[in-house]
Amino acid sequence: MTRTIFQRSTKVFLGVAFCFCLLTAFIQTAMAYELHLIDDPDVENATIAGLSGDGTVIIGHRDMGILFTWSESEGIEDLNSPMQPAKHGHAVNFDGSAIVGSLGGGPNKQAVRWTKNGGTWDEDVLDTGLIQGQNYGSEATGVSDDGSVVVGTRGITLNPRAWRWTEDSDLQELGLLHETKSSYSRATAVSGDGKVIVGRGDDQFGNDCAFRWTEDRGMQQLGEFYGGWESYPNAVDEDGDTIVGSAQTIDRDTRAFRWVAKDNSLHNIDNLEIQGVDSHYSEATDVSADGSIVIGNWEGRHDEHGMLYIPFRWSEEENNMIPLEQILWENGVEITQSLASADAISADGQTIIGTAVDNENNEHIYIMREQGITSPVDLSSSLLPMRQVSLTATSIAKSNSTALMDASHGALFNTTTGLSSGDEMPGRTRVWVVGTAISDSSFAGDDLGGEGGFGVTHHFANGFSIGGGIFAGNRSMETSHGGNQDISMFGPGLFVTYAPNSAGLRLEAGGTYHSMEMTLKRGYANGTASAQSKGDTEGNAYSLYGRVGWAQPISESFSILPFAQYTWQKVDIDGYTESGGPFPARFDDQTDEVTQSRLGLELQYAYSRNVELWTWAAWSHRFESEGASMSGEFTGLYSFDYGGETIDQDWGDTGIGAKWRPYLGFETFTRLGVGIESDNYIEPDLSLTLGMSWDI
Repeated sequence: MTRTIFQRSTKVFLGVAFCFCLLTAFIQTAMAYELHLIDDPDVENATIAGLSGDGTVIIGHRDMGILFTWSESEGIEDLNSPMQPAKHGHAVNFDGSAIVGSLGGGPNKQAVRWTKNGGTWDEDVLDTGLIQGQNYGSEATGVSDDGSVVVGTRGITLNPRAWRWTEDSDLQELGLLHETKSSYSRATAVSGDGKVIVGRGDDQFGNDCAFRWTEDRGMQQLGEFYGGWESYPNAVDEDGDTIVGSAQTIDRDTRAFRWVAKDNSLHNIDNLEIQGVDSHYSEATDVSADGSIVIGNWEGRHDEHGMLYIPFRWSEEENNMIPLEQILWENGVEITQSLASADAISADGQTIIGTAVDNENNEHIYIMREQGITSPVDLSSSLLPMRQVSLTATSIAKSNSTALMDASHGALFNTTTGLSSGDEMPGRTRVWVVGTAISDSSFAGDDLGGEGGFGVTHHFANGFSIGGGIFAGNRSMETSHGGNQDISMFGPGLFVTYAPNSAGLRLEAGGTYHSMEMTLKRGYANGTASAQSKGDTEGNAYSLYGRVGWAQPISESFSILPFAQYTWQKVDIDGYTESGGPFPARFDDQTDEVTQSRLGLELQYAYSRNVELWTWAAWSHRFESEGASMSGEFTGLYSFDYGGETIDQDWGDTGIGAKWRPYLGFETFTRLGVGIESDNYIEPDLSLTLGMSWDI
């Protein structure tokens, strides 16, 4: 491309033209910006088409008409191959799940919307109708944040007409600024809420003019600079009250403009002056969701260094057009390639993408992120919820062990005249299913989860029972600054019980193993806003328990069962490295080992031969006074190493349960448990368990 030839001189010249002070260390605050280059030959010299509003997905097209997306989590994903018709993307919605553009070329070009469906992209060719019985080409150029409103142009090889399409209605043509035989209109973009469309058309003098369209007022001309002729809109903000683009001045120069609804006029925002540079062109290419930040490109010629191509950032607060390289230099960010363009900005104004040029004049996509000013104290605070991950995993494993004990109790409740009346056949085999829902376990945020399993138990005539099953569990917890911890487990469990008589000794022992998958999103303060960095990891959880009790009948319907229980648990979590956000971190392996005792008393009541009720109260003690240690590094900043968190070692639990046998060989039960002073996540504040078993 022509603009890339003099990029090296641009970098040298700007280094002299701007005065700046480098930040030399991360002392009291973290660096405010980062610059990332997508160093992949597949997208070298590609054309950028858009950036999702959340700043995570880039779309573009490259040689052979291949449309692609790029994200940090999934890398490059092609939507077609060189052997298929060319695809061109022009816009993407807020979360990157919908892309609009065109398929094919020339008069056969078709407007298309692609939507993400799991791991694939669904392709919908939009019916834009015919003109005089012919297609004459159609393309989609804008999409609302939710992907439901698409705008574009049809008849692009004849007399173009702007249109609007929605999921709930047919295509709507937007009209013309001036009705003549050769008049045209083209839609460029749509506001995030889908209510305002911008584009250009020709006025009564044949000049290209920017327009703004709404359902209520139709197509309205934005106007021009004083004495100017033409204007070209490129982007619009969330509610349609700010539009940016370029327009001609009275001197026939082209300058970046910003139109605001409150005064219904175009404002020239080009106030960049560089000594010795003659500039006649600037263009605003995109705008943040609130309309306060504008990006674009500025060009000028220097007598010694030739053409300069300078991407810029303009803000309403500063009312100043500032080159992006100057912003990066002033914040101590190393620039290894010359920035050549600024093409798109995220809704929050913190992420800018464009092209950078290397020493061989090859273009690469860059991502420039504003990280805000974050102190080490804020970053360290973001680690507090991460110290709970091993405790959460331990809690899930413990809940599944409890579910395993619920399954084993089918052989142990035969103590009264109700379900224990001796009419169950010895030597039977039972299938069982058990599930538990938990809520509000006092994590650092909203907590919801569930565990459960299914399996088989065989009861021997001599009082022994043995059983096993498969268990799974999940907890999803919201943490501060938009963070989230999602932990899932899956694995087997085995148990053995011994109850030789309807009263007296009760012995239980069992164990579970779980493989774990975790998606951990850490939230933290990022200037005046919030940001998140996310990582995926795996691990293993092991549990063993033993319990001894004595069932003592105190009447024909009541019995009491004092018990003592010992549990050992171990959780291993693999180290992982986060991605995304301005301050990602690397976490080392973690191991947490728990040993605890539990003493309690159950009261059982045989309401009838088919219904049994029970209640319990217990107190638990964890022998370790600290949780797992945590270490790692904030990428490129500093390392951290925290010893185990001091935890409460004593807590209680109580609850009620009911068991019902509608007919011989089938039972169902429910149990409601409540944690008492359980401040370190082992015992849920509230748990509801349902289960059933039947003979086979």
